Amino acid sequence: MEHYTSLGSGYHIATKDLEIRGAGNVFGYEQSGQMLRVGLELYNKILSEAISNKVDKNKKAGNADVVVSFNRESLISTTYMPSGQDRLRFYQELVGAKTNKDIDEIKKRIVDQFGVVDESIENLFFVARVRLVLSCVPIKKCIIRENSVVFNIKNHIKVICCFFRNTNNKICIHYIVY
Repeated sequence: MEHYTSLGSGYHIATKDLEIRGAGNVFGYEQSGQMLRVGLELYNKILSEAISNKVDKNKKAGNADVVVSFNRESLISTTYMPSGQDRLRFYQELVGAKTNKDIDEIKKRIVDQFGVVDESIENLFFVARVRLVLSCVPIKKCIIRENSVVFNIKNHIKVICCFFRNTNNKICIHYIVY
């Protein structure tokens, strides 16, 4: 121990410990560490999530981490849902939603627990749906404004879509790619 006193020596100590005591048995009683405190079920869940994330990153053609910027308030207010834990839980569930049905279920639970949602929460569900739709295409960022939408595509390509009404009051879309 006297030999390993410099910064970063923890790695060397852990390596020596591994050499001396061995890796142990992950699923047996011989396992040292905190796995018993965490529990086998939670440990397996964390392990399977890490493996599936690694596999998904290798297979993924699109981008689940697309950023959606919306020029209107899209949040769960403290007056609607006072508990920070509840708000955080619902935000996490919205980020983790894989289908529109998942988003509908989350909204239904919020309405059941807290009553009719206001415009800012409706906007939040809109942003979650846009993010879900764009998760399978190579878009880095989507900026939604009053009369336009800007898409930043992965290879430094930008698409701006402008919406306007013509003389016949029909909505027209004009887009620029650069």
